[in-house]
This record gives sequence, structure tokens and C-alpha cells, in this order.
Amino acid sequence: MLAAASPSKATMQHMIRPLRATARKWRCPRGQVSHRAWAGVVAGVAARHASRAGSRLRLQAALEPEMTETSADLESPETEQDPALEDESADRVAKSMKLLDEYSEEMHPGHKPGRFAEVGPEFEGMEFDGLRWKMQSTGGDPSQSSQSQALMTLSEEDRMLATKYEAAGGLGLCLNRAWTIPDKLRAEARSLLRSVAGEPEEGDEELMADSMLDSERVNVPWDELKSQLGTKEVGPVERAALLLHAADIAEEREAVMRNTWSDIEFGGGEMSNAELVARLERQFAGQLVKSAEVRIRHRKEQEKKGTKKPEETEKREQGVQGQQNDGIFDMVLKDCQDARDLQHRLPPSELTATLNEPRNLGVALDLIGVYLKNYEIDKCDYVLERVVPLARKRGGTWLIKALDK
Repeated sequence: MLAAASPSKATMQHMIRPLRATARKWRCPRGQVSHRAWAGVVAGVAARHASRAGSRLRLQAALEPEMTETSADLESPETEQDPALEDESADRVAKSMKLLDEYSEEMHPGHKPGRFAEVGPEFEGMEFDGLRWKMQSTGGDPSQSSQSQALMTLSEEDRMLATKYEAAGGLGLCLNRAWTIPDKLRAEARSLLRSVAGEPEEGDEELMADSMLDSERVNVPWDELKSQLGTKEVGPVERAALLLHAADIAEEREAVMRNTWSDIEFGGGEMSNAELVARLERQFAGQLVKSAEVRIRHRKEQEKKGTKKPEETEKREQGVQGQQNDGIFDMVLKDCQDARDLQHRLPPSELTATLNEPRNLGVALDLIGVYLKNYEIDKCDYVLERVVPLARKRGGTWLIKALDK
């Protein structure tokens, strides 16, 4: 049974007007309608609403079978999964889980500046009180700021950055303090190769005595690297190869997880923040120059040995000579003369290879966070335009981080 809906006020008035005329004919008092007339009005309105509701129900009942058939037709039949796609999906999941292997509540109780699980070695000599960084006290006097050996060995530029912006990160902001583990691994590998060649240098014995091979300080799969050698005997040359491979892994891990500069709060005011950004740019320029110096030295050694580059490499370098200006060297680092001079000393392909080194690519992505926090949108765009294609070629975590910026 359908319940009769209550008629609206406008509908009642429309129905009452002719009844009032009828009331005059029946000689009813003005403004009053007989009970019999009211009963007719209510019954008529209820019948009209019931008729409309019944029509809607009949229409819905007629459409239900068609809708059921249509939804059944739209259901796609079950198809067998391609084994190759399943293997690819499982491989992606395994790689993602591998990135999270080191996560634990003990190792990562909260966000720590510059690292995912722990503070890096570049912050050695610094302590974080939860709000800001400060140098560790010396001589047992907590009121005396640290004048450690690490601070004394820095250059004038680095010392100014570490002391003036102590609360923002201090020693940890200096790139000379970064990449210590991969640099030590490569230094030990070089000392081993020099000893094999009979050309040892001062300090090689100390490096080999304090070997980092199989050390827990280096977060690399030593057993897996040894199994890739294909031999059970690990001589000096094999040890050097292991150390160099471990150095590449450690540097890439540190570079792709780097957020040291992006974590700076930049709460010192407009002028102070602008000076800090300029100092960080000079840090990046200095690191690029050091990386390029290694390439220039290697190229000169090849020229002395008479080693010639492959024809494809020569043609590729000649083809990119006329490329557009480099956004990083021409715009972002335009105030750093040493970095701009590299454009005259290296071909564009070498500049790209220098920028594509893990440590340089990681710092470039870290610098993007600095520009975003200081509303340097133009510089941010120049860096993104330059490094995103490099990160895309590397793929994996590099591409994810670049797209996240």
C-alpha cells in the first residue's frame, strides 16, 4: 500500500477556489467549506500522488531486468595473467621492499636531517637538540663552543659557512665533509694498486692496515660482491676491485638519499637566507670543479698513453658543440667563476658526464629544495630542466626523487 502524500499549500488553494464558489451556491458561510467538500479535496489530491508514485514504481520495475543484464554484460571475463607480467610485478615489489629493509622504529624513530635512518658522518662534531644544530663542547665545558680539529682543517669559506650557520647544520652543510666513506674506499683501492705496481706512497700502509673491506661501517652486501668475482682467492687486485665497487654503491646510496640542504628551515630573514643560498651554490660549484679536475687529469693521462677515443664518442661530442646554453652553469652558477670556466675547459658531453656523477646529481636535487623554500622559482626550473633527463635515464629511485621535486 502506498501512503497518501500530504498536498502542498499551493495545491490546496488551487483546489479550494472552485469549492468556495460551490459553497456560495450551497449558501455556506463565507470562508468555510463543508466537510463533504473537504473530503473530496483530500481524496483527489491523495489519488493524484498515489498515481504518480505508482507510475515511478512500475517504470523502475520495468528497467531493473535490463539494468541487471547490462551490468552482467559489462563484467569482463576472467583472463589468465601473463607470466612475464607477473614476474615483472613481483620484481618491482621486491625492489620496493628492499628499499624498506632498513626501516625500523629503533633505527628511525623520527625524521633526522639529511638521512633516512641515521645522521651521516658529515655531521660528526655536531649535535641536534630537536630544534637546531650546535657544535659539541670541548674540554668538558658545555658553555664553550667546539673548535675541533674538523673545524680547523676546513677552508676559510667552509669555516665561515659552518660557524655563521651553525644552527642550520654547521659542519654538515660543507660538501667537503660529505662522501667520506666512498672517498676512503677509493683511497684504499688506489693504495692497493700502487703497492702491486711497486709505487707505494706515504700513508698507504696506514690505509691498508685500517681496511674498510668487510667493515660494518659500509652498508654494502660484501658477500654478494665477493660472489660476483668468480674466484675464491682474493688478492690485492681483487680487493681493490671490491673496494671500488663498494665505493660506487655507497656513493649512490648517499647521493640519492641526500636531503641535508633541503632540511634547512631558512628562518634567518631575507638577507641572511640569500647569503646562505649563495654560499651553498658556491659549495656545489666547488664540488663540480673537483669532479671535472679528475676528468681533465684522466684525459691528459690518456693523451700521454696515446689512447684514442672511439669514433662514435668523437662524433657525439662534435654534434653537441652547438647545443643550447647550460641552465646550471650559465644561470644558476653564474656568480661562481670557477664553475663557468669549466665550459671552456670541457666539451658539453664532459660537462653532462660530470653533472651525472651520483654525488653531483644528488646535490643538484638537494639544491632544488633550497630554491623552493626561498621562492627561487627560475633557478629551480633551470636545475630541473637539466637534471630530470639524467635522473630519467638512471630510473628507479632517482626518477622518483626527481619527479617528487
